Amino acid sequence: MGDPIIDKSRHSEVLEMYINGSTYQEIADFFGVTRQYIGNIASKNGVTKKDGGKTKKTENKNSALGAKKDKVYLSRYGLTFFQYKEIAKTIEKFALIGFKSQKGNARRRGIDWKFSFLEWRKVWEDSGLWDSRGRGSQGCCMARIGDCGGYELGNVEIVTNRKNIQDVRRREAEEKTKNLAELCKLGEK
Repeated sequence: MGDPIIDKSRHSEVLEMYINGSTYQEIADFFGVTRQYIGNIASKNGVTKKDGGKTKKTENKNSALGAKKDKVYLSRYGLTFFQYKEIAKTIEKFALIGFKSQKGNARRRGIDWKFSFLEWRKVWEDSGLWDSRGRGSQGCCMARIGDCGGYELGNVEIVTNRKNIQDVRRREAEEKTKNLAELCKLGEK
């Protein structure tokens, strides 16, 4: 008695299983035939080892890992992993460093950060002050309007470091005056 055979009407099912990532052995076990028999069916239909089986399983696994990476990078930077890597290869890598630094500083200070990298970069581009970004009194920084709320579109402006420090000191002085006035009122009672 010869090897069991698979009816030709089911060859498309065999090929579909292989192309979707099942190995010759897995398909052979399913149909109760030999691995070589499955290989012959694939070969007669122009399907190569690169079209399915372990190759497809590896592609599927890599695709799933890529999706996981994308999810992480989208939440951190608002970019896919591929976009991040492409930017990191260019002069924009300095922008990425600046973005990560400012985001980290905001987190350490307990301030909400709601910018993706691209949104953050666009605020700087629109200001026309990207090249002035940096330290020193004439350097520019991204500041929250009124020093309130989080870093997000509509709540930031690009100002010189000097102006930012002056605004902070002015607000601190106003707060101190307000607190003293409240203490005086309490003392009068």
